[in-house]
Amino acid sequence: MDATLTQSVLSGTLYEHQINLETRSTRDGVRMYREQVAHAIRRGEAGQLKSAERLLLYWFTDLRRAVRRELRGIRNGEHAPNPGYLPVKGPRGRGVYGPVLLCLDPDRLAVLTLHTAVDHCLLNPLGVKFTKVAYEIGAAIYAEINLEMLTADGPELMRALTERVRRITVKNVNWHAKRTLEDPAWSKRVAIHAGAWLLWALLNTSSVPDKKGEPTGAFYKHLQRRGRKTTGLLWMTRRAHELIDDGNEARGRLRPLYRPMVVPPTKWAKGGRGYMRLHAPLVGKLTQTQREALDRADLQPTFECIDALNSQDWDQQAEIVGTVRAVWRQGGGILHLPSRVDTPKPTRLPECDHDEEADLRFRREAVRIRKNNIRLKGERKTTELVLNEFSIFERYERFWFPHRLDFRLRNYPRPQYMNHQIGDMLRGCLRFATPAPMTDRGYAWLKIHAANCYGLDKVSFNARIAWVDANWELLMECARSPLKTDFWHNADKPRDPNEWGAPWQFLAACKALERPEEDGACLPVQIDGSNNGFQHYAALALDEKSARAVNMTPATWNDDPEDSYGDVFRVAQPVVGRLAAGGHHAASLVADILSRALIKQPVMTEGYNVTDSGMFKQLRLGLAKLGVPREHVRECALFLVQIVRDSSSEVCRALAVVRDWLEACANPIVAKGYHIEFESEILRFPVVQPYRRYEKKEIRTLAGSLHTLLEEESAKIRVRKHRQAFPPNFIHSLDATHMLITARDCRARGLNFAGVHDSYWTSAAQVDAMRTIIDDGFIEIHTPNVMQRLHDGLSRRYPDVEFPPPPPRGDFDLAGNLRRAPYAFH
Repeated sequence: MDATLTQSVLSGTLYEHQINLETRSTRDGVRMYREQVAHAIRRGEAGQLKSAERLLLYWFTDLRRAVRRELRGIRNGEHAPNPGYLPVKGPRGRGVYGPVLLCLDPDRLAVLTLHTAVDHCLLNPLGVKFTKVAYEIGAAIYAEINLEMLTADGPELMRALTERVRRITVKNVNWHAKRTLEDPAWSKRVAIHAGAWLLWALLNTSSVPDKKGEPTGAFYKHLQRRGRKTTGLLWMTRRAHELIDDGNEARGRLRPLYRPMVVPPTKWAKGGRGYMRLHAPLVGKLTQTQREALDRADLQPTFECIDALNSQDWDQQAEIVGTVRAVWRQGGGILHLPSRVDTPKPTRLPECDHDEEADLRFRREAVRIRKNNIRLKGERKTTELVLNEFSIFERYERFWFPHRLDFRLRNYPRPQYMNHQIGDMLRGCLRFATPAPMTDRGYAWLKIHAANCYGLDKVSFNARIAWVDANWELLMECARSPLKTDFWHNADKPRDPNEWGAPWQFLAACKALERPEEDGACLPVQIDGSNNGFQHYAALALDEKSARAVNMTPATWNDDPEDSYGDVFRVAQPVVGRLAAGGHHAASLVADILSRALIKQPVMTEGYNVTDSGMFKQLRLGLAKLGVPREHVRECALFLVQIVRDSSSEVCRALAVVRDWLEACANPIVAKGYHIEFESEILRFPVVQPYRRYEKKEIRTLAGSLHTLLEEESAKIRVRKHRQAFPPNFIHSLDATHMLITARDCRARGLNFAGVHDSYWTSAAQVDAMRTIIDDGFIEIHTPNVMQRLHDGLSRRYPDVEFPPPPPRGDFDLAGNLRRAPYAFH
């Protein structure tokens, strides 16, 4: 009766639509997960599925014990009765398979047996030939042996293997070993005998609980007679199949395809919410320690901020969506859309037969193109899913994005394929559903936003407005006929080749300028923090030089903004030049290609305590794009890591001082074996670092891997990870708090608001009001001595730990300067 009453009340309303959408989201999530399962089974990788891996772990212990007993008997030369595992004539038993089994440890023998048997049984539910599975297991054993031999004989043989084959599989390893090793391990007869014994052991040790909880067999061997021929078939029992299927169904339902909501999200409370029926936790993947800390905390201030973020209503910019569809129909491949056709495979030239260098170049190019085509396949699927989301929601006047948090308080929209944080194309297609009437000041901000999207964000505000005025006809041509002009295609690309640019957002800005009262009133205009990590360091230390480098000092709309990334480049360039002149090899290689674009990402992440390894990877990728010879990329990247670090510390003195103090606070905590926990500013959200050394073991084989993980809170902490992660997690908590309280205060004043970490969005006519709120929030966070408060909080939480006093702060007037600093957020 209640269900009938509810149905009648909601019938025909948007709430009924929302419930139907959430039901569809669950169904689509199950379908997508099922497709992944079917694909894994077809690839012969069913054992890697989580639902199957649970059973593998259940069977692993007993099978390993049986294998250990057998290996012990083989070593001792004990006689074993014939188990009748293989109905063939000729020699059999330990004398045949024993020497091969002794080459591997019991763990790997058990894992490759389990994976091979499960993969074949799921691929062939009506039974698979026993000897076929036995042979596959034996071949996997030989592949493990041959792989060790290939590795032992030097890197050349392994490099040749990886360049010739797509994947390192059992078949490929054995094929390569036969071609390259003088004495490869191989015998088909022995492979069948070894695999057959392991299968026999699996049959005798594996079980599953029936519906009453009693153990019953998981596999069995069945003799099938066809005419005069009898064939042994290996079957997985129906109950084992059911357990795997039920596990897949459950995992599919835990992975709904989250979508926007067509009614406002429900308010958050300790029990959760957001969606009406879908399970969507506020903070995902919590450890027990994190869960207990959240249970103790007063989360109401955080809930108010999340509710403010969730309350922003959105709409599609139909003309931009139509342009996206048109470019996609024409084949894609431009404007951040993937190509709809694969890159053709390279043609192997005749000289490759006798020229090793030419052959190597051909194979490398073939590998590159193959990897690119694999990437394109995934990007095409994602693009189709995004376009499908546009089709679903085009019938609704507005929709909402429920948000979630990570353990540091950073927020992310829950919808997977349609939200404003994904990328330029989606940002260009989305707009606020509630218009804000245009003003003269708002029209100026529209022009500034258009110039920013084109990449003209390093000059004064007035210069940006003048650029728009000077190129007005070109911008209007883009707005009226985007498919007939390519001016908007070049947004940002000529200035910074390491960045994507924002052509779709620039096109949306052009349309907003053409129709300011309609499109302009709904366009999200963005102002971003000027190297926001450095800004927080400068505010913590109240260091004037550091604050000036990140635009926290007074300026006018006629002044060009400071550029901290350019400053680091200008400090690094003469150092590299002097070293190059002195004969330093790496310096001479990078002196002519060193640029702001190359070092921007490393400098940006330096504010969040990027590791040497992380910065090395960023620089290595950038150097490879700039054409540094492959053999010198590593040397040059390692050289630039220290150059970037030293130059960053010179530009932002507060960075090294505050970061070193934060690490000095982390050291005594982890030295006593404690995990690091602190409360965020203002919201008092408990930030608990989750890094522990859980008892984990990965048993790798070519047939598949098995992971054992014991997540106990008694596990030892990861000392180095805790120490290195504390400074960036603390800074992330500050910028996340700033974003959340800005959202809360903007909604309280009736402003449109959305955000992406340190990028703040509102309607053009509301930018000045939002900027005032941004400044007030930043000042509110940093007006007290945050480092002293952190010191006092840690001292209370860890009373038996002695912490170093905070470093002295400067005399920079944060409140007085920030409110007169237009480029602090631009």
